[in-house]
Amino acid sequence: MKSFGDYEIQSELGRGGMGIVYLAVQTELNRLVALKMLTGHYGPDELQRFLEEAETAAGLSHTNIAHIYEVGEHDGTPFFSMEYVECGTLADRLRKEPLDPREAAELMISVARALHHAHHNRVVHRDMKPANILIDQDGVPKVADFGIAKRLDEDSQLTRTGAVIGTPTYMAPEQAKGLSRHVGPAADVYSLGAILYEMLAGRPPFLPEDSETPITIRVLTDDPVSPAFYNSSIPRDLENICMKCLEKEPPNRYESAAAFAEDLRRYLDDETVLAKPPSTIGTSVKWVRRHPWKFVGATTGLLVLVAALFFLTRWELYQRLHTEYATHISWTNGVLEPLSKVSLSAAATSESYLKVTRRGWFGPVVKVEVLNPRGYPAVIRQTFGTERIPIYVEGISGAQPYTEKLTETSTIDFAFEGDDVQEATSRDRNGQVNWRIIYDRVASSGSIARARFVNLRGFEASNGQRATNLEFERDAKGRDIRVIFFDAAGKPAPNGEGVYGYKMERDGIGRLTNVVNLGANGEPIANRAEVIAYSLNWNNGIRYEVKDAQGRPTLLKGVAAVVTEVDKTGNATRVTNLGNDGQPCRDQATLWSVQELKRNEHGELIQRTYYKADPGGALKQIRQVSVAYDDHGYPTEIRTVGDTSPRTSMTYDDKGNVIEEKFLNANGQPVIGDKGYAITRSTYVSNNQGLRVEQTYFDPSGNKTYCKSGYHRLINEYDVTGFLKRLTQDEHDPSKYKYYRYVTEPEYDDQGRGRKNTSRFEDA
Repeated sequence: MKSFGDYEIQSELGRGGMGIVYLAVQTELNRLVALKMLTGHYGPDELQRFLEEAETAAGLSHTNIAHIYEVGEHDGTPFFSMEYVECGTLADRLRKEPLDPREAAELMISVARALHHAHHNRVVHRDMKPANILIDQDGVPKVADFGIAKRLDEDSQLTRTGAVIGTPTYMAPEQAKGLSRHVGPAADVYSLGAILYEMLAGRPPFLPEDSETPITIRVLTDDPVSPAFYNSSIPRDLENICMKCLEKEPPNRYESAAAFAEDLRRYLDDETVLAKPPSTIGTSVKWVRRHPWKFVGATTGLLVLVAALFFLTRWELYQRLHTEYATHISWTNGVLEPLSKVSLSAAATSESYLKVTRRGWFGPVVKVEVLNPRGYPAVIRQTFGTERIPIYVEGISGAQPYTEKLTETSTIDFAFEGDDVQEATSRDRNGQVNWRIIYDRVASSGSIARARFVNLRGFEASNGQRATNLEFERDAKGRDIRVIFFDAAGKPAPNGEGVYGYKMERDGIGRLTNVVNLGANGEPIANRAEVIAYSLNWNNGIRYEVKDAQGRPTLLKGVAAVVTEVDKTGNATRVTNLGNDGQPCRDQATLWSVQELKRNEHGELIQRTYYKADPGGALKQIRQVSVAYDDHGYPTEIRTVGDTSPRTSMTYDDKGNVIEEKFLNANGQPVIGDKGYAITRSTYVSNNQGLRVEQTYFDPSGNKTYCKSGYHRLINEYDVTGFLKRLTQDEHDPSKYKYYRYVTEPEYDDQGRGRKNTSRFEDA
């Protein structure tokens, strides 16, 4: 251990061209400090800069600025000691992992307020970068290294006009020009934006390897791409705040670091931020001003500008991505189109809604997302909600059980060749491909189109159903009015509802008004729910009427019609099964006569009450289902009171996967269910190799137990196409079984059809 005046040097922290920084103990006060001293050969300018750094930082007293403790000289060596921050720098943190957007905003508020304090004291840092932001053990940032800071009230001779100082990656354009006299607080605001950009995008706005042009030139001439180009999950408001800091002209940035911090605070508090996305025209004008040499003469410039405006307008109308919202959607020319658009505020009070991304204002839909009222992937089937995506191969009438269907669709992406849709790809909440519809453009002509319903590898995707090929007949607006199903050999095949096709009629906006289920010969047949045909009337809610093969009204288990009353956002509030007399159905074959639905302020179903009409028409409650939700809008508890009284609680991950499920008694305590356990805990691992789902079983106390089949853990592993590649029944009950693990591995032929299963027993 080496002594240096009142300091005991512990280790070296870093060094530069003229100086070195040590970790030391200040013996008199028994505290750890960072000790910085000049070493080697240095002249008066270097000494003056060193002392100015210490004096500048020492004059600033702020929680988020590293404190200077002592400035002095020992044995002819100038030094100063400062606060030691032991957890490294923001640069160290960013090399390990990216920051959550909210965490990045909170950290930058503290840094910006520290710099505003410096600016208020007439000091500009001029070298803000992640390496100069220290992070203490509580996560509090500290601004350090005022080595090239500038005092606004002094005309230092250490920095000559024309000299470029600072770190190019985070340097403001006025610094890159070498205009030291014009470098003020706005330059630090630019650097803060560059640091925020790196925190969000995982890289700074400009890197040397991006281009052969030097960074200092690109800082002057090129606009950085949005950080959302590198990370599409960045909130739009935070993206706008970041890009406002990176404006080329200082007046276009935030007027101060404090204003920048305040806009970040607005973002965190879900208030309207001041930063707005740059308009297409505004961006073009700025670009032209920075590249006047590209225009040869006024006439040529005008022609180029007109041409640019033409293409930019076309891009805005037909290329730039725009977002719409809807609650009902329909296939039109092979793409899902909203039947009517709604505002986001209206959509966010519906039990679920569709976020539609369109290429331009008038271009095609390229993506559809199914979201719950709180903006997360919707969980629809848990509460028997309305499924938003019509999937012909599974059925459009609700006659196929959930257990036979593919997992819920969360997103659908559309691929185009020119203006023609080539493919629709569905993904579940884990990003795994559910199914694809591949359109056969060559075989399509006029109003007739054909497609295949397949998985990622092009094999048939329907669960146990033979219908994999579809033929569509469309009306003049491109809406499907007839769909016929075939197998891979081109023979008629049923879909999930047991029908071979649909004949459909629609109203002016595209809603279904009549549906006839078709058989293999094209004649009307009943589906699995015994319905042959039905009509839909959308006036003042929805009226569903059962029809026979000739289109005449008929009864289904005593029900002539189902009337759904809705609130102003289209959520069902009451559903009534009507008999022939127009009154709630009294037929004993009908399970219920009336449902009453209550919803919370988000439009989520919180209570569903079932009533049965007695022979005299009086309604009596037979069952009530109550639902509670978490902050993501996922149902956390479903409780039934009636002829049976099951009660279940669920916990979800942020994608909507159930990670814990408990069977509860009337008092809310876990109890053993009919499958032999009280609690199921699940994990989901999704990557480019596929999906792994693991379930483990526990007793009411949370201790390890076994299901009725005798094992503690079930592992399903799926490949990227959605095919099961391995099923493992793990940790069998040793008191009943001699083996520990039972593994089944399916094999498929070259068409993706199951060929055989290979099973084996394994020990631990």
